Amino acid sequence: MSEPDVGMPPVKAQWYFRQLLNGLQHIHSMGVVHRDIKPENLLLTGQDILKISDFGMATVFRHSDRERMLNATCGTLPYASPQVIKGLYKAEPVDIWSSGIVLIAMLAGELPWDSASNDCPAYKEWVTGSVALTEANPWKKIDNAALCTLIKAMLIHDENTRATLKRIMEHPWTNADFGNSCFLYFLSCFLVYVVSALSYILNGLFTFHSIVF
Repeated sequence: MSEPDVGMPPVKAQWYFRQLLNGLQHIHSMGVVHRDIKPENLLLTGQDILKISDFGMATVFRHSDRERMLNATCGTLPYASPQVIKGLYKAEPVDIWSSGIVLIAMLAGELPWDSASNDCPAYKEWVTGSVALTEANPWKKIDNAALCTLIKAMLIHDENTRATLKRIMEHPWTNADFGNSCFLYFLSCFLVYVVSALSYILNGLFTFHSIVF
């Protein structure tokens, strides 16, 4: 989805991020939590539509309006919330956290830390607010003020105060208009679709011609 150590343009990251949020909203509305959101589990169609895959770690957390706490340590460590690592957590904040890490990966092409635990120096710096903007971490590549507030809200250590899906979907960056960049990106997506469709049609005609003659 993004080039290692470089990332992708904000307009493209926003396009995928919005789709991820919509997917999570649907999943959570059914009382299901994914618990392993990461780039490897996000598939793209030929039309650049994002699909959430691999529900092997998913579980039901809400039934008949009753929610339960979860305690299984699962998922992928760099994307797992502090509560998942410890083994007792609420459901929805888990996917919010992982989505925040995915957003960083899309924008910066790298991950902020190896694990959200006190054993990880990079994460300790994040919690204490002592992160240094250097070439050795992704924060230097994320220089948009609105974007920074969004990421901070999604990666709050306390799951009870972590941003909700509703809050994230209403955030200024999520709804930002990137102007010409947005238009050019969607135009490129459309052209890719047209080229793919024409290629498919021409290949079909060539095959038909070969069979007939």
